[in-house]
Amino acid sequence: MVLTLSDEAFQTRKKAETNAISLLRGAIFVYILASIGYLVLISIVEITVMGSIFVNTPKNAKNSFMTIAFFIIAFGLNGVFMLLFVHALNNAILKIESFVPGAKISRIGAIIYAVITIIYVPIYAIFFTNQNALFITTMSIIMMIIIGSILIFLGMLLILIGLWRIGVHYQSSDLKIGVLLMLFLGFIGAIVVYISLGSIEDGIKNRLPPPPVPPWLQ
Repeated sequence: MVLTLSDEAFQTRKKAETNAISLLRGAIFVYILASIGYLVLISIVEITVMGSIFVNTPKNAKNSFMTIAFFIIAFGLNGVFMLLFVHALNNAILKIESFVPGAKISRIGAIIYAVITIIYVPIYAIFFTNQNALFITTMSIIMMIIIGSILIFLGMLLILIGLWRIGVHYQSSDLKIGVLLMLFLGFIGAIVVYISLGSIEDGIKNRLPPPPVPPWLQ
C-alpha cells in the first residue's frame, strides 16, 4: 500500500501522539513507585519509633538514631524518585504540547516541584538531626517546611491541571477522575491516571485516517 502525503502526515502525527502519551505513562509509573516506596520507608520509621517507646532499654538512643536515619533515607529517596518523575514528566509534556497546548502548565508545576524538592530534603535532614537547636532555629526550620509543603502542593496542582486538560482534549472521563483522586489520594489516583493513559494510547493507535476528500471538494 502506497501512502499519500496526507496519509503520511496522519501516520506521523499518530506515532508522535502515541510516543508522547507513552512517555507520560512512564512518568506517572515513576511517581507510583516513588509514592509506594516512600510509604514503605515511613512505615518502617513508625515501627522503629513504636519500638523505642515500648522498649525502655539503653538501646533507646540507638533506636532514636535509627529513626532519624530512616527519616533521612525516606525523604532522600523520595526526593530522588520525585526528581526522576519531574524529569520524565517534563520530557513528556514537551512532546504533548504540540497536540494539547494547555498541558504546558504542567511543565511550570514540574519546575516548582523540582526546585522545592531539592531544597526540601536537606531542610528535613537538619530538622531531624539538629536536636540541640535553639527554639528560634527550630521554628525557622518548621516555617520553611510549611512554606515548602505549600509550594510543593502548588507545583503538583499545576501538574494536575495540565493532566486534566489532556483528559479534556482526549475526552477521557477516567483520566479526569484519576486527576481528582491523585490530588487527594496520591498514588491511588495515579494508578487510575496510568490506566486511563493506557486507554488513550490504545485509542490513538486504533485511530483511523479521515476519509479522502471528494475531487469536487478539493
